[in-house]
Amino acid sequence: GVKRPVCELLRNHGSTSRLTRLTLTRHASLHIYLASHFHHPSSSHHFSSPISVSLFVAVVTSTVVSNQSLAPAADPKASSNTMFTMNVPNSYGYVVLGAGIGPVITSMYLSGPVMKARKKYNVPYPNCYAVPGYHKNADEFNRVQRSHQNYMEGLDQYIAMTLLGGLKHPIACAVGTVFFFIGSILYQKGYVDTSLDVATARYKKGGAIKWIGFFTSFYSTCALAYSMITAD
Repeated sequence: GVKRPVCELLRNHGSTSRLTRLTLTRHASLHIYLASHFHHPSSSHHFSSPISVSLFVAVVTSTVVSNQSLAPAADPKASSNTMFTMNVPNSYGYVVLGAGIGPVITSMYLSGPVMKARKKYNVPYPNCYAVPGYHKNADEFNRVQRSHQNYMEGLDQYIAMTLLGGLKHPIACAVGTVFFFIGSILYQKGYVDTSLDVATARYKKGGAIKWIGFFTSFYSTCALAYSMITAD
């Protein structure tokens, strides 16, 4: 019974002014309409007050303003284009540190042994790897180089998963970065040790713990994707 009088009131005053709807909540049934300078010369009802803005408060259920007319609002559940929203917790800052600053520091640390090996085994730039039969101790240098390159090859996907998965499980992913970067350093230490078999040397000194961080981010990213897909 409220909708009709409001429509008639706007029609009777020949409104050509701008209408503004303020939605108080997502599913609010209370809409506030502001009508400016409602005046019609032929109407006995007009606003002669110095106040140029008249406030009309109307309780309207499921209505929208479109082209100065009121129409029923669409059922949000009827649309397949639902929106997923979430709050980013303060603890996500640890994820930013782990996925943004951690890789830089770790890469600088891992590049140190490579620089030393270039001088030690005489493998200057632009050679990325030593050539067996041309560079002496080629295998020794290449083990050092591979320990760094292996880290770089998987870094981009790990950062992406950590930044995404950290939205779902920020603390777990932040702790996971510690395992990943420390594990990458231990991976190098095992790889460069020529006294160990090259096939297993990478994991002989604890390098396997980096996979704890990797799969933590992997699982968290999957959990985030599931939450978004199944959200109401």
